[in-house]
Amino acid sequence: MDALTNYRWPGNVRQLENTIERAIVLSQAQLIEPGHLYLFGEEGAQTNDPLDEGLRTLLARGESLETMQHRLRHRLIALAVKYHNGNSEAAARALGVDVASFELDS
Repeated sequence: MDALTNYRWPGNVRQLENTIERAIVLSQAQLIEPGHLYLFGEEGAQTNDPLDEGLRTLLARGESLETMQHRLRHRLIALAVKYHNGNSEAAARALGVDVASFELDS
């Protein structure tokens, strides 16, 4: 409860509501811990980087760094190939890697 009351809510009640809903959805436990709230920094500073939300989700799941790196690499490659209309060579060039390094195994 301290985490909620001590946080400076720049987004008002809507931000509080969204934070609690996200914690309920992402928490796989019966009890919501402060770490599920994603309130960071001494003053409650929270970054607005869209990548952070996905990374926080992976952290909340307790996945290892190796697993997170594998999943992130797999998704980046898949998204790059899709973005380049299925052209793996163009996707590899955009990512700055050799197309042979694309290991899309799950």
